[in-house]
Amino acid sequence: MISVNVPYNTVCGNIVYVVEYDSVDAPVAIGTSSTPLSYDSTSAPNFSLYSDDENLIGEVVPYKMTVKFTDYQQTTASKYESSENISYISPCQHVGEDDNLAYTSFTGTAYTFPHDKYSGNEESIQVSDRFTVTPDFCEETITYACISVTGPDGAGGTKTFTGTEYPNTLCTLDDEDNLKVQAGPNNYVNQDAAFNMPPGTYTYTIEGTTLGGDTVTTTFTWTVIDPCVGQTLTMPALVLSPSEYTINDIAQTNKVLPTVAVAPSVAAPQSLSDFCTLTYTFTVANPVINACLDYSNSPTTKKFDISCD
Repeated sequence: MISVNVPYNTVCGNIVYVVEYDSVDAPVAIGTSSTPLSYDSTSAPNFSLYSDDENLIGEVVPYKMTVKFTDYQQTTASKYESSENISYISPCQHVGEDDNLAYTSFTGTAYTFPHDKYSGNEESIQVSDRFTVTPDFCEETITYACISVTGPDGAGGTKTFTGTEYPNTLCTLDDEDNLKVQAGPNNYVNQDAAFNMPPGTYTYTIEGTTLGGDTVTTTFTWTVIDPCVGQTLTMPALVLSPSEYTINDIAQTNKVLPTVAVAPSVAAPQSLSDFCTLTYTFTVANPVINACLDYSNSPTTKKFDISCD
């Protein structure tokens, strides 16, 4: 609000104030209800200015006040004129920092990705959707960046990932400000050291920056679940064929174990065998027969060698 003090001369009669907005191109006389500039002469002459019209940004509009006597208008000396310009600037330069700007704010809301079991499926979200900017036409002026990733260190603690460490390499946004996360078999513990990603919750911190340099952060969390925990293993009954064995018969050695089935599968065509290390053990109740069996637990073939003399 602008206050204007104009000398008052009771000898010469009443004084009238005439205010024009856009006084050069299309002058319009304004009053108490005019927008965006209004003028109130009921007490001390006051101007009020408010607008949320983004089309005015960058415009320079002149306004003028003319003061004159109502009874003495024969000469130019009986009136006084003063003019000024109004420069309309963008509030986006000050979003979040100037309390005098009505309805301006910049906030962020946390987001949680769906849980994943190293499926290899990509999840994506446009991070700008989790930030609220008022006025909304300032949205296009905000820049976003992923500034950190924290998660399990594989030893029961947490760490902040840096450089080319996976998943810090996922801490990037594309041209549409999308954050993308993905974990597959090669990211499971002990699968690929360069992309090792232990099960647990990973927190991505995204920062938004206004034109004026103010920043707001929010978090995007993503939990990858160990696919080997709580699963059910099934294996067909172990049957040696033929079930009879002739002592010292070498031809009846090397009986291969049946394939172990793991259920449920994680995501076709992957199964838990892509992730989980299976350990085979066996027991034989009869000690005499047990002495005849030799179990081979090679990486490629699980088998019994049978030899009794």
